[in-house]
Amino acid sequence: MIEEYIAPDWSGFLSKNKLSTFEDIWSRKDEWFEEPNYGRSKNGWSGVCKIDIDGRSIFVKKQSNFYSYSLKKPLGITVAKKEFEAIQLFNKKGVACLTPVYFGCRKENGELQAIVATEALDGFSAFSDVAEFLEKESLYFDIKRHLLRSIGAFLRDSHSKDLMHMSLYPKHIFVSDAYFQNNIPSKQPYCRFIDMEKAKKAKWQSKKQLRDLETLNRRSKYWSKSQRLTVLLSYLDKSKVDTEVRTFLSKLLKTSKK
Repeated sequence: MIEEYIAPDWSGFLSKNKLSTFEDIWSRKDEWFEEPNYGRSKNGWSGVCKIDIDGRSIFVKKQSNFYSYSLKKPLGITVAKKEFEAIQLFNKKGVACLTPVYFGCRKENGELQAIVATEALDGFSAFSDVAEFLEKESLYFDIKRHLLRSIGAFLRDSHSKDLMHMSLYPKHIFVSDAYFQNNIPSKQPYCRFIDMEKAKKAKWQSKKQLRDLETLNRRSKYWSKSQRLTVLLSYLDKSKVDTEVRTFLSKLLKTSKK
């Protein structure tokens, strides 16, 4: 028995291009976009490929015996299903992330196989790639500041809805390419989350909130202190450093040392 989801907007496209069933997608021999990595389970693995057809692109994550374990799921849940459910939750809550195209899970020859396919983020780039952009003198200061403040506001909105990414590297936040063209985007969303395998719902003002910010700060050492402070001030909805900001910074630094 196959557990399956097909996005209504993609159903016709997938059917036309013979991608409408689990076997259609699983049996394709596309080159790996990300080489498979291996999990804790016996013979468990997960890899990503990209499919370009008829001017549209999707990323397909294939997994076999690749589990995530927690207190709520002591027997494990496929990481693909966990990510698919997180994507659905974030989209339902209005926090921009990936757009699901297909999800499927089946038991085959003793293996629990899973697929999660998402729409490629055309017109967006990873925030980890913008260090050089932020240093270009030819770009308006207001545009650089707007980008950094957009990141902070994006994170604040996610956390205010009790949604945590839980693996918040700069490469997991994508920003509109309009910033790179000396043009502040006029429409939302400016930012999107990717790589939602560990994302979850968690209470506002929890330690998980600090964990998100600590991870982002620790992985952003190539940004200046001023740039990181701009993101934090926007996250806290502040225009300048005050007692509340200093207190929050102190908590963040303590989290970093643990």
